[in-house]
Amino acid sequence: MPHRFKAILFDLDGTLIDSAPDLLESTNAVLIEEGCRALTLDEMKTCLGDGLDIMMIKAYRITGNDPDDATHKRLINRFPEIYKNIVPSPSCIFPGILDFLKTERAKGTKLALITNKYETATHRILEQLGLQSFFDLVLGGDTLPMRKPHPLPILHALEQLGVGKHDAVMIGDSTHDAMAARDAGVASIVVRYGYTPQWPADLIPAAYANHVAECRAVLEAI
Repeated sequence: MPHRFKAILFDLDGTLIDSAPDLLESTNAVLIEEGCRALTLDEMKTCLGDGLDIMMIKAYRITGNDPDDATHKRLINRFPEIYKNIVPSPSCIFPGILDFLKTERAKGTKLALITNKYETATHRILEQLGLQSFFDLVLGGDTLPMRKPHPLPILHALEQLGVGKHDAVMIGDSTHDAMAARDAGVASIVVRYGYTPQWPADLIPAAYANHVAECRAVLEAI
């Protein structure tokens, strides 16, 4: 049975791709230059979801240091210089995602990507992974004045896509995705394989999915 949604809005990191290893490599390179210790992968995952500025502050603090303004500026300026040279492996695309995107695209479902990652980095990664052509719209964390968990990116996407609130669904792995969707009046599906290990009891999405294959059934049910 086909689902009712005319548009699906996706998060990127932790939802479509496992970017944590590449982010870890770049972050650790910056930290080591600053004389700090390297982070573990699990530590890195706790830093993700809020965009570059907060990611680097969290990473620096995990090492036992607190960045002043000058250090913070160095961190956020240096990270993109290193990260732009990292070419993601196609294996970072979570299993089932490509088939899911192809199926929805073939149905005529409008697809948008809403991430807190910088827009230039987002487009680069999508192109390198062959994902760019799937999306009618791509919004980065610096595209608009506000980013997730603010509802503005979702509301802007709906306007650009020409789709009403009740005809769209947000799929993501973080509280930011669910909060933005809730405040925009859009249903949300939270994937449990991403980077949010514990979910707050007072934030209830429309549904959860343990893997991409479940998303199809969940979409039909909500």
